[in-house]
Amino acid sequence: LPDTTGPELARRIRDRGAHLPILFMSGYTETVLGEAALDPEAEFLETPFTPQTLIRKVRELLGEPLA
Repeated sequence: LPDTTGPELARRIRDRGAHLPILFMSGYTETVLGEAALDPEAEFLETPFTPQTLIRKVRELLGEPLA
């Protein structure tokens, strides 16, 4: 995101009234990033992660079956 940060983009999306699932991915832990910086409704996935972990998390956010 060259012109903004992930948390700022999430805030802008929420400010427009959109309630989309948001997934942050970072090599930093949530603790290091600061809980205040992240959207409390968003999910967080710490890198590195496997493709299967990403698929599982996205399906979870979209309400799809995990099987």
